[in-house]
Amino acid sequence: MTAPNDNTPLSIISDAYFDAGLTQQGQIPNSEQFVAGMRKLSDIINLWQTQGLKLWLLEDISIPL
Repeated sequence: MTAPNDNTPLSIISDAYFDAGLTQQGQIPNSEQFVAGMRKLSDIINLWQTQGLKLWLLEDISIPL
């Protein structure tokens, strides 16, 4: 069984702005910041894929105990 994942692109972008000190706790980035963040997130994902990282593979594997 896989664990639920709440790391949506919007939450990743919000966390990145908070970690960078550009927003405060509980503050949501505005629409222009989300657009810029989504563009940068897409660039990072595309770069990682050219480096051989397979980001979109999800597979449940049974491991006998």
